[in-house]
Amino acid sequence: MANARTVLVVGLYVEDQPGVVPPRFEHLPATAATLGLGWTVQHLNRLDPAAWHADPPAGIILTGSKHCLGEDCTLDDYRPLSALLDDLPRVPVFGICFGHQFLNHRDGGTLERFGRYREDNDFPITLGDDPLFAGLPNPCHLPENHGQRVATPGRGWRVVATSDDGIEATRHASLPRISFQFHPEYWPRSQHPDNGRTLVTRWLSTL
Repeated sequence: MANARTVLVVGLYVEDQPGVVPPRFEHLPATAATLGLGWTVQHLNRLDPAAWHADPPAGIILTGSKHCLGEDCTLDDYRPLSALLDDLPRVPVFGICFGHQFLNHRDGGTLERFGRYREDNDFPITLGDDPLFAGLPNPCHLPENHGQRVATPGRGWRVVATSDDGIEATRHASLPRISFQFHPEYWPRSQHPDNGRTLVTRWLSTL
């Protein structure tokens, strides 16, 4: 199977071009390669769930987005992504920012604005009990860039990290899916690069 060692990155930013690695992810293909993993980017609008169902990837990363669910878009706008996730329940998923919000909201979680736009490359996160967090400082400083948050997690999701802004990470109880409000992939921009690098590399190493 051609995709058995490939990470599929689903671009949820409106400006992403199909097949192009977004600048905020440009350092990650080389990281994946050191673990023997390939890297494929597909924009939501070009996603073919049937093709990936026939030849599943090793893991799926859901990017952030400038959209806000419930404001300028709805779950119906992401039907190809929902179909992909429904078709591949055993493929590990790593949701970031909008991806985190989408995963929880599609399972019945609620979203809300929280009165500010958080943009901070060094924001303290309180980590809970999760294998990806083992050995990291607590609180752990990581980059934030968002104005919407998960207010209540979706069905089957449990909160595994929090901050003064609320829910920062969730993990699904029965499916191999984890999601983050913060941006671990921003480590070249962060004052504490090893924290984000550790999280991403640890997840990739499980695939």
